[in-house]
Amino acid sequence: MPLNANRLIRDLESSSGSAFFFLAWEILITLDDEVELIWSKPWNSWIKWAFLVGRYFSLLLLFADQVVRLVITYSTINLHDNVLRIWFALQGLIAFSIMEGAEICLMARIYALYNKNKWVGYGFMVLLSAEALTAFLGIGLTFPRPPFDPQVIITQTPGSFDYFSIATLVSQTILLALSMARYRFLYKQGYWGGTRILHLMSRDGTLAFAIFFMLSLLMLIYHVLHEPFAPDEYTWSIGLISTTECRLILNLQKLPIAEPDFTSFPELTTILTNDRSGLGTSHMMTVFREEHVPHEEHEIEC
Repeated sequence: MPLNANRLIRDLESSSGSAFFFLAWEILITLDDEVELIWSKPWNSWIKWAFLVGRYFSLLLLFADQVVRLVITYSTINLHDNVLRIWFALQGLIAFSIMEGAEICLMARIYALYNKNKWVGYGFMVLLSAEALTAFLGIGLTFPRPPFDPQVIITQTPGSFDYFSIATLVSQTILLALSMARYRFLYKQGYWGGTRILHLMSRDGTLAFAIFFMLSLLMLIYHVLHEPFAPDEYTWSIGLISTTECRLILNLQKLPIAEPDFTSFPELTTILTNDRSGLGTSHMMTVFREEHVPHEEHEIEC
């Protein structure tokens, strides 16, 4: 193998290893919040599963990716070509599944802002289904044929990234437009001034949209232009998507109770209150109050 090819492979493996350790570091520095705010939730809480899958499934995928790279480069173990072909082809599906989990969390926030409008919910289901169909279509149309060079896994990204990235860009644009329209409406209605929950959702949501959109765009550009670091853009994307999704959840769970009592506007998060007994912090769920059904309570966790 040429010297420059050896250098490229070492750089790629170092960068992918850095992505793995970045996500592991992120998990460690937020572990206290995770234990306090996530582990204490019941096992039938969807937000608990969204958080745990988004965090530890991503970590497992990055670890597996690093193991496969090291085995291909340094080990005398000969992995079967069909196994490597499937692993390479499914990278688009892996990236899609990670992004899909993060998008569901964003959709839940927008759905709550629209007072659980059923048409918004149906629209989100159609959007998710269209993304899934595009991702599977991309895998089917670009599945690599034998013979398969194992080095491709280290130096290239699969063709399904074209389909997945474009579908994600379209989805993110729609979600951003819906959220901005709702924030504008709420601002005109006078809810914005004293509601910290809206400021937090606007700040975190807009930042998350920007990160997801940029990662999807870079994934598409790197693949189309055959940039040498395209595979590591993919691994870093997994780590950054996982981090952003989990931070979205944790930030909303940690929002302290510091809101005026708006009976006509829903409060959308878990809140923290000081325990007067001195035993620490107690967790209380706020309720989602529909304007047309003021006494009906619904738990909104994301």
